[in-house]
Amino acid sequence: MLAIIFVVVFFCVLYPLKHKNIILKYASIYKLEPCLVCAVVNTESGFKSNAVSSAGAVGLMQLMPETAQEIAEKLNFENYTPDLLFSPEINIRFGCYYLNYLWNMFNGNLNNVVASYNAGFNKVNEWLKNEEYATNGEIKNPPIEETKNYLKKIKTNLKVYAHRI
Repeated sequence: MLAIIFVVVFFCVLYPLKHKNIILKYASIYKLEPCLVCAVVNTESGFKSNAVSSAGAVGLMQLMPETAQEIAEKLNFENYTPDLLFSPEINIRFGCYYLNYLWNMFNGNLNNVVASYNAGFNKVNEWLKNEEYATNGEIKNPPIEETKNYLKKIKTNLKVYAHRI
């Protein structure tokens, strides 16, 4: 019995599920699978709303302040300040908007969307031109190790969150 409890606790630590209602709300608005949003949040921040990366990405979905500023303008979001990215509601809303933007840009190709979320869509567009990195318009072998690992983590998280949400 103790072993089962340990496994459940360990699983919940590795794959937390916070802010479920916010995730469901914005996944629905932006026509995304909630498990994808959860996979990104877990991979990016481990569901820590106060996370800040060494590159300056902020919050649950690790948005760069410049990207978030552009999103705020596109959404006509009044009185936006970078500190708002620590709000789960704002961060998930903006992150879902951005995922939807990438989803549309890459016609729903998951590898391209996920690689773009990590490395930027300009890099992915360049990689798509190189057969060493892409096959039939899909990123298969990104040249950046971080992006390779990111793709693997997202796919693992997707499988788990497909059963959790």
